[in-house]
Amino acid sequence: MSFEKLMNAYAARHQLGSLDFSDNNCQLMIDDHIEVSCLHANGQFYIYCDFASLPKDNRQREELLLRLVENNLPLLANERISLCIDPDRQTLAIYSYASMNSLTVGGIEELIATIGNNHELFTRWTEQNSAPVNPAMMMMP
Repeated sequence: MSFEKLMNAYAARHQLGSLDFSDNNCQLMIDDHIEVSCLHANGQFYIYCDFASLPKDNRQREELLLRLVENNLPLLANERISLCIDPDRQTLAIYSYASMNSLTVGGIEELIATIGNNHELFTRWTEQNSAPVNPAMMMMP
């Protein structure tokens, strides 16, 4: 089945109305606050979503990326979720993919659910990691 037919079948099943397609790409809103891009390229279906802005400070950026990559390693094997950086928008994102050859509407639903669940997880990791550290105050007697 073609990318547009699959996405339209997904939209019909979830009563999303008509989808706008541009360059084998369409946007969806899941859980009323997570914007995802679904696209087709090189025989693969990709789903992608931003979850945070990159810190401006290079040290903070490096620390955050190291922690996120460390947390992401187990997800690569189990859920095929990959961390990436959008250099144009200076954002962090996650994505997953599947072969278009065997993809069904149910497969798209699983990928979207996985991205939604992991978006929340990565957002939480980012917020936890970016919380300011309060140095211990020394009280003099």
